[in-house]
Amino acid sequence: MTPPLAPVAPSSRGNACVLLVDDDVLSQEVGIGMLGELALRVVVAADGAEAVRLATAGGIDLILMDVQMPVMDGLSATRAIRAIPGCAALPIIAMSANAFPEDRLRCLAAGMNAHVAKPVDFDNLCRELARWLPVDAQPLRAEPCGSVPAQIAGAVSLIDTEAGLRYFSGREDAYHRMLQRFALLRSGDAALADAALAAGSTQQAGRIAHSLKSMAATLGITALRDASAELERQIGEGDSAAITTALRELESTLQAACEEIVARFGAGAAAS
Repeated sequence: MTPPLAPVAPSSRGNACVLLVDDDVLSQEVGIGMLGELALRVVVAADGAEAVRLATAGGIDLILMDVQMPVMDGLSATRAIRAIPGCAALPIIAMSANAFPEDRLRCLAAGMNAHVAKPVDFDNLCRELARWLPVDAQPLRAEPCGSVPAQIAGAVSLIDTEAGLRYFSGREDAYHRMLQRFALLRSGDAALADAALAAGSTQQAGRIAHSLKSMAATLGITALRDASAELERQIGEGDSAAITTALRELESTLQAACEEIVARFGAGAAAS
């Protein structure tokens, strides 16, 4: 197994440029928000192949790399980046909802320096950035603002706002906005997974479930996280009847979660 690479010291944390590699637009927005809290410059790549092109162009001080992506996954991208002249010591931190020891070992063996589990805890991310980027100052932290809209009387909430806020460093405005964006952009994920399965693309359906699991965990929607994880597991096992059952459970849970978001937090607007 290739050992983790030693930390490097780019010239200045304030001038550092982080390449965020993730195929999910909501995960990109969460990552951009977190890095923005630390006054870091951010470049975004939607897959591993794009990350390799950007790393080749230079000017990147650290890479946050998702693992499961279409076109080129994070492990393959890391191996390719390590072969680029000047990138042998470029810090690469994995970000993945798969956080078992064997997953971490695969990331290190591919040449990554560290692993951050999704949903990404802001304090943990700060620690890793402080380790792999120069530390000129403590990370800037936004003060919590606003208040969590009250739960509808008599309703059983699917959204654990206390858990969700932990992943947004207490920034309620950002958290509420991301909940709205989730309801706007991800309400059709169960239908997309169903269509992928009908077309015989189990890999695509599995990616949808995996991505939904990660985002639901980030937002504190535990029941949806569990339903997504169950669908991902059943797709991996290949039992068609169990897949259908898991898909229907995901569909109803996703619909209920999105309806609650709209009722409590309002409907989101498309990004400009």
